[in-house]
Amino acid sequence: MKKIFLLCLFLFNHPYLFSESSYVDIIMFSYSSTIKLTRHELKAMYLMRTRYLPDGYKVTLFQFPEDNPIHNKFIREILGISVSQYNREINKTSNTGTNINNIITVKTKTEMIKSVSTTNNSIGYLDSNTFLMNFDSTGDNDVKRIIIID
Repeated sequence: MKKIFLLCLFLFNHPYLFSESSYVDIIMFSYSSTIKLTRHELKAMYLMRTRYLPDGYKVTLFQFPEDNPIHNKFIREILGISVSQYNREINKTSNTGTNINNIITVKTKTEMIKSVSTTNNSIGYLDSNTFLMNFDSTGDNDVKRIIIID
């Protein structure tokens, strides 16, 4: 019985067991007029096929490095493609000379929040736990969550 208790205690306190959130939140500079995007629009922006928001403003995109689990989850679940497909598309765009270079890589969640909150018409992403822990529901923030429509 003691062994089972210790095993349960270890599993439920293991730092990596619950480190990934169940979903990814798309965040945006709060003073932008955009409140929702289609998955197709977001994918086109992150695959560098367009550099504009639906309301016509130029967008600045922020992403985490390739080895970040939140980045991988964003690519797979939000954009709906594999990480290797994403990297191939980005490399292809970069190598054809049509790179519109509107994606900036940030290393930390804090840097993501700061970058999106201080850049007009910018989009980034966070795991849902980080979003919930850092932003209250009063709307008194410089970052807002946007709705993704399929």
